[in-house]
Amino acid sequence: MNTTHLRRAIEIMREVEAKQLPFDMCNWLSHFGEGTTPPFGIREHTCGTAACMFGWCGLDEGFQKEGLAVFLSFYKGDPYYENYDEKKLINPTIAEQNRLIHEEGWQLGTAGVSFEGEGGTAAAARFFGISIGAAEYLTLPGRYDEGKIFPEDVIKRLENVLNGIFEEPEESESDEYVYNDEPYEDDPF
Repeated sequence: MNTTHLRRAIEIMREVEAKQLPFDMCNWLSHFGEGTTPPFGIREHTCGTAACMFGWCGLDEGFQKEGLAVFLSFYKGDPYYENYDEKKLINPTIAEQNRLIHEEGWQLGTAGVSFEGEGGTAAAARFFGISIGAAEYLTLPGRYDEGKIFPEDVIKRLENVLNGIFEEPEESESDEYVYNDEPYEDDPF
């Protein structure tokens, strides 16, 4: 367990709470501001970017220096018909985003957080040095009680993991991925 990373994540969540920064546990990163260009202020944090706990960690320059990365994907064409080109940028600057969107005609696709080649929950597990179950406990909104999730809820969970007050969930059939009525070892999506 990387206690330094978990403690810093708690500090980041306290900062998000104190500054009332946009927080949304349902999205690694999302943008709700109108008319702001570019859509993500990856380094500047000034354009209304909302993020979950791990998204905010990905925006932290100290964590970026340790290898945690925010990625943005851009596309041209129609992704619904698989007739498109895609490119991903790691920790893109505002200038890079503007160039792709305004000069080259790319559209913003998805955003996420990665670490050592892993994305999402697997990246959180690896970065914090915790199990996938503990990472899901921290990052997946479906693992929280129903209703809006606040930074203080996440802080409690980070403290629980840090202090060893977390029990691994028992694997159940509902936790297995199913594809064509057959259990699937990896998430097919």
